[in-house]
Amino acid sequence: MQRSSKVKIRAPRKFTSNQVDFIAHWDVLHNAVKDIFNKSTSQLSFEELYRNAYTLVLHKHGERLYRNVKEVLKTRLENEVAPSIAGSFGSLLETENWSYVRNRDDFSLSMRKREAAILFLSNLVNAWKEHLVSMQMISSVLKYLDKVYSKSSGVMPIYDSGLMIFRDSVLLSSLEIGQKSGICILTLVFLERIGDSINRPLVNSCLDMLNSLPSESKNESLYDVLFTPKFLEMTRMFYQGEAQQNFEIYDVLEYLQKTNLRLEEEKERAQKYLFTKVSFALLSVVEKELLTEQIDNLLAKPISGFFAMLDSYNLEGLSSIYNMLSIVELGIPSIKKFFAAYISEKGRFINGSLALNKEDPQGNSQVAKVSTASSWVTKVLELWDKLREIVVRSMKEDRYVMNSLSDSFSNFINAYSRAPEFTSLFIDDNLKRDLKGRSEESVEKTLQNSVVLFRFLSEKDVFEKYYKTHLAKRLLNNRSISDDAELSMIGRLKQEAGNVFTQKLEGMFTDMRLSKELLHEYKGNYDQESGKPPFDLNVSVLASSFWPIDLVPEKISCDFPEYLKPSIDHFSNFYFSKHTGRKLIWYPSMGSADVRVQFKKRKHDLNVSTIAVVILLQFQALPGSESLSYEDLLQRTKIEPGDLKRNLQSLACAKYKILLKEPKSRDINAGDRFMFNDNFTSNMARLKISTIAQVRVEDDGERKRTMEKIDESRKHQADACIVRVMKDRKTLEHNQLVAEVTRQLSSRFQPNPIMIKRRIEALIEREYLQRSADNGRIYEYLA
Repeated sequence: MQRSSKVKIRAPRKFTSNQVDFIAHWDVLHNAVKDIFNKSTSQLSFEELYRNAYTLVLHKHGERLYRNVKEVLKTRLENEVAPSIAGSFGSLLETENWSYVRNRDDFSLSMRKREAAILFLSNLVNAWKEHLVSMQMISSVLKYLDKVYSKSSGVMPIYDSGLMIFRDSVLLSSLEIGQKSGICILTLVFLERIGDSINRPLVNSCLDMLNSLPSESKNESLYDVLFTPKFLEMTRMFYQGEAQQNFEIYDVLEYLQKTNLRLEEEKERAQKYLFTKVSFALLSVVEKELLTEQIDNLLAKPISGFFAMLDSYNLEGLSSIYNMLSIVELGIPSIKKFFAAYISEKGRFINGSLALNKEDPQGNSQVAKVSTASSWVTKVLELWDKLREIVVRSMKEDRYVMNSLSDSFSNFINAYSRAPEFTSLFIDDNLKRDLKGRSEESVEKTLQNSVVLFRFLSEKDVFEKYYKTHLAKRLLNNRSISDDAELSMIGRLKQEAGNVFTQKLEGMFTDMRLSKELLHEYKGNYDQESGKPPFDLNVSVLASSFWPIDLVPEKISCDFPEYLKPSIDHFSNFYFSKHTGRKLIWYPSMGSADVRVQFKKRKHDLNVSTIAVVILLQFQALPGSESLSYEDLLQRTKIEPGDLKRNLQSLACAKYKILLKEPKSRDINAGDRFMFNDNFTSNMARLKISTIAQVRVEDDGERKRTMEKIDESRKHQADACIVRVMKDRKTLEHNQLVAEVTRQLSSRFQPNPIMIKRRIEALIEREYLQRSADNGRIYEYLA
């Protein structure tokens, strides 16, 4: 029996990595890389080269191959490429001077600088492009290396790694080629800014290279690190110098035109070859140096600056200023600041140029004062109309500028203590019946402008006091241009200040309407009676709560002559027969009368005040040669001294001298004597003798008394407001109460916090409020 035997069959032996001849394969690849660098690729077989790289990677030599390729690239760039590029950097480029100068380098020097910069950048860009082409070929040969080794090892593909080697070995090497490239680019941009032509595509290619390479921080590109900071600094220095020279050479409009041209140039420069990523920062630097840093100088420049344009109504120039300055952050605030300064200056001039003590040529100081009031308002409104139209037409009705305009007007108007009085006088002048040559449209426009002025007044209660006085005289003397115009004006005031403000004004119209109805009934009644009064009596019955009537005893004191008393008694009896429980007080200083006076040569019909009639009747039975002293008239009439003096001035010291005065002077003093001027004559049959200062600017003493009354009224308004607020809130902290009261009262006047505090203390004393037991600054309402 034959024994069977076992046969072992060995599997094919696997070759380990060290059994591949790395050097032989690498020599083939190394020589191919050299040929690629030398542009001798016509004899290369990329299929064979790929197999060599494939074999090495397959046999685990990927890391060694990757390292060797990087070393070859680094050696060539450091030893050949970088020195060649650096050697082309000319000495002319070593000095950096980016300041703008009008007398710049001569033409030949600029040419040499440009040629040196272009040579350097051309060498750099060519080297970069050649390196890119070489890396594309090498990357194709080592495609399997990237696919297997680079991907698994987490290293860059050989193409990207080659770019980083160029960055480190060329641009960021000790030769500082990257920094020098930036200097060359800045040189070319500088030369272009001063008027030379440059090779834009070359600059763009260089910047594209820098932009494609990350910096060492990897968050920014070399463009951001090597170029942008120096470029912006160069731009700042250049335009800082240009701004100084342009400001000295050009006027404001020319300067702005040059600036606008520069901005357009920089926008185009950024779009064409500097990359738009730098556009915002670039324009910001240009705007800062040419506009922001020069704003105040430009606006304040004499002859051609902001004030000069406002004075000359230069809409085109102002529009240019607005359009240019509005693109920078400080532009509109600066325009607002200069607008406010201009208005403040004009306001001080208007307020200071109208002296209240100046007299007219005839010596009538009160006429001059009324003229001053109208002149002040007219000048203010003219300034407002002019500046508002400027904002609308040249500044696109910018709401921030318009608000500044309004605030500035409010400040200078309220700085003038007589603004409320003058505004009321101006309206009074335009609502009078005897205005000649004024159309309704003109009056309407004037009244609308008056409301604009009223809107600026902070002391609206002061205006109300004067307006009520002037309205009362217009209504009682039948001087209003029309009821419609009066009511239209009141309607405007109501729209601005509310119903409460115009309540008393409307009440005055109601009184006049009721008085007309009552008077019509009265005259119809006495026409049927046998005891008809000796003269026609027209009476206005007024509610003292609506009308600005001072009911102190001396103001209503008057000893009417016997000739007038029957008519007064007749109307009083009629009135009390219709109304019981009412008190009728005759107020002599607000009436007027038509009286026929016989002089030597002829009769004249005089329109005078009621007090003037009382005075004239004192001379009726007096022999022509006799006179009465001031004291005699004061004793006989019992008229308040101030009213008596004003009416005596009207009769004896004004244009028509119905009475003669000794001694002759414009003032009425104790001891003066008066006699009837029997020789008076005039070409006119009917004469109107207005009471001196019937509608006038108050003198200092009168104004002081007026403000005392207004201050007293304000105390009552503050008390009512505090109680109203506390009744609603029950408990409130001091500052909160002051703020709320200020807010509510601001529609009538601007209360002083100290005044509010004093009114709170007074209300605590009167037990309307009390302090909290836990906190003295908290108030509690006492029901």
